[in-house]
Amino acid sequence: MHLESESTEQQINPYTSALEPVWEKVRTAASVMTSLREEKQRLVERVAALEQEVRHKADMLAAQGAEVEHLKSLVESLETSPHAPVQCPAVIGPDERVLLQQKIKNALSKIDAHLSAS
Repeated sequence: MHLESESTEQQINPYTSALEPVWEKVRTAASVMTSLREEKQRLVERVAALEQEVRHKADMLAAQGAEVEHLKSLVESLETSPHAPVQCPAVIGPDERVLLQQKIKNALSKIDAHLSAS
């Protein structure tokens, strides 16, 4: 009996030792495939997030384009309207307005002095 089990073991061992490198390669390939699947999933999620961001930016751009077109039409209607003069909103405060008037008066007086000296 002992001889029969030993001869059977010797017959199996050559196959086992021959298959061991193959099994190691299979384990390595399985590990690489698992990591690639995980990386693919992360990339798919990233692509979905980027596509969502692109859609959001496109929507914002469309809204801004519509606003620009509205403002252009508003400007054109104001320019072509002979009844109402174009008015700029008050951008500066009263104190700044007085300072600006003084600077303009100073500049005009310097120009006048320069022209009268010539």
